[in-house]
Amino acid sequence: MESNSSGAVQRLALVTGAGGGLGTAMVLALVDAGHRVICAEYDAALLTALFDQVSDEARARLYPLIVDLTQADQVDGLIDRAEAEHGPIDILVNNAGVATGIVRGDIFRRPVISDEMSPRIARRMFEINAIAPFSLCLQLLPKLKARGWGRVINVTTSADSLLRLGNIGYGGTKAALEAHSAILAQELPGTGVTMNVIVPGGITNTAIIPDDCGWDRANMLQPDVMVPPLMWLLGDEGAAANCKRIVGSEWQQPVGEAGIAAMNPIGWPTPSKAFFPTLP
Repeated sequence: MESNSSGAVQRLALVTGAGGGLGTAMVLALVDAGHRVICAEYDAALLTALFDQVSDEARARLYPLIVDLTQADQVDGLIDRAEAEHGPIDILVNNAGVATGIVRGDIFRRPVISDEMSPRIARRMFEINAIAPFSLCLQLLPKLKARGWGRVINVTTSADSLLRLGNIGYGGTKAALEAHSAILAQELPGTGVTMNVIVPGGITNTAIIPDDCGWDRANMLQPDVMVPPLMWLLGDEGAAANCKRIVGSEWQQPVGEAGIAAMNPIGWPTPSKAFFPTLP
């Protein structure tokens, strides 16, 4: 942990799925706030495109990490390896994810059913969406608790997406991450470490939504919907928020401890209220 030129505390974050969509929006916000970011991705070209969006000064605070989250030998020990190279990690954003669009593109016109879901695809979904983020939490939490400060943000999905016909595989993986988050968060009060969930709150303009979805991307939520609650959680005012489920599209900064206490807990089945474009 260091201070930047303005005197603000400079943290080190690890963001998975950093090279696109929600991940890129959050990385850009973190580096703009003066933090250093380990950018985890499976494709180096995605990181090149991300790094091209920032100044030379900011680029010096971005560290590429090429990792395949489906491979246990790459996930196991990842935190130790990253910290050996870059120092103690303060912030973990488990953002990487895949959905049923990897089966075919017209998933909103024709929901994917079990006949089409192979064990191989299902296993890949669980490895990326549930097992890898849970593993990273288990690796990092003891370190954060020992150091007395840390923030873990897990990205899940809206309650209606967890259960919707066609979200076979995807819904279960995000439900698993939601449950892991709720259970782990309950051991953190008094440690200086918090764990919270942020969801966009509706269909969002990211690569997880296929081009053949049938909707205008301009009418979707945009990835920067994640930024205000993320940055609030990292600040002093968000330090008391733990085991909370924040919907980015409905974000209103809570006022004081009473406002934080009134926030929905992780696992709360709040249906999305965001605008869902109508199919043509």
